[in-house]
Amino acid sequence: MSLIQDPVRALRQARWYLANPQLELMPTAFSLAAGNLLRQFVEQVFFALAFYGGVPRNRYMRSDCTLRTAGTVLRELKAIDSAGRTYLQHARASHPYLRRIARPPATLQRWINALNDPSHFGNPAMSRRTRRVDLETLTGELEALVDQTLFHLVIAAANELRTRGKLRAVLGTDPNRTVALQCEVVVRPKHLMLHEGELTLSPPSPRIRIVSSEIPEPVAPSRDLVMVQHQTRPALQVRLTASDGHPIDLTTPETMLSSLARTPARRGALLRRLRQLGVQVSRSP
Repeated sequence: MSLIQDPVRALRQARWYLANPQLELMPTAFSLAAGNLLRQFVEQVFFALAFYGGVPRNRYMRSDCTLRTAGTVLRELKAIDSAGRTYLQHARASHPYLRRIARPPATLQRWINALNDPSHFGNPAMSRRTRRVDLETLTGELEALVDQTLFHLVIAAANELRTRGKLRAVLGTDPNRTVALQCEVVVRPKHLMLHEGELTLSPPSPRIRIVSSEIPEPVAPSRDLVMVQHQTRPALQVRLTASDGHPIDLTTPETMLSSLARTPARRGALLRRLRQLGVQVSRSP
């Protein structure tokens, strides 16, 4: 099941399944469907805790870009990081919302146990360890934790992994640690334009791909920024850099031009672009 699905909608749908057993065409079909949606929410929680807790990627994501089993991720979250804390503690300290959902390991293990009942996959006549009433109780527990912030944390993290760091998940310094995606855009002399006689930059826009909320989207490598249709997204920050990776200083036109001309080769490209625009250059910037 996709990680980038709306957790609020998932829990709402799970609640509906559990409240309407009379509409089932097959016994326990809605309980199984609700369990799958609850499992999706728990996987999103584990993914966010692992990513923002600093767990190395290969220890919580498989090579095919899917999340490892919840038990494996929990084991990694309980491991000690280089600072002498568990990754779970590190996640708890990184964001107010993660502090809410970073439940004690025993609670996280209880969620796993409830959603991995072996009887789900065995003889239908088997006595189930997890009953409908247990799923209803778990749904209420998870509903108290659900927040659109989780969706933003997951979307930001998934995009950083997909783009191999070209997009970065960043947490603001405000009290709520607002989630944002930082996009690095490389600016070259060709992006200089004249607007009403003034030199301006017209940097390329990040490529955004909108995916359906109904179609699973793997966390597979891609250069595009992925957003889910009809859903809010984290704030998008654009960081302008020169081709050498240094930030563009937009304080004044002079500092902007200097940022684009740190080497002789780039200085030559800048001069050629200025001449194309008809800008009189008296000296090298």
